[in-house]
Amino acid sequence: MRILKVSLPLILVISFLLPVTLMAQAGGSKPPCCPKRSLESTPSIQGQFVMSDQMLRSQGITRSQYMNQLSTIVFPNKAVDIVFPSNPKKANGTALDTVDQLALTDGILYIGVRFVR
Repeated sequence: MRILKVSLPLILVISFLLPVTLMAQAGGSKPPCCPKRSLESTPSIQGQFVMSDQMLRSQGITRSQYMNQLSTIVFPNKAVDIVFPSNPKKANGTALDTVDQLALTDGILYIGVRFVR
């Protein structure tokens, strides 16, 4: 069980650092393959995590626990909200179990989280 507890934070860190490293090597904030988005009223997602429900079950954690661990790793020592990506409105506790697309934010940076069933 200790290996599982160590592997989840390691997976989270690697899945966060890999896209950031690739974007830095591309010389910009977005990979060259992606079209530039126009400024909109909705916030833009700066990164995205994809997690399967099966992986969460195998780790023995819930979506809520995953979001808490992810927010601690991505936004250390900051107050973080869970919001809907299309509308920066705070998500309630039941949204974690029913909505497959959410975002973590500290009010400045938005990180998308997508759950795959």
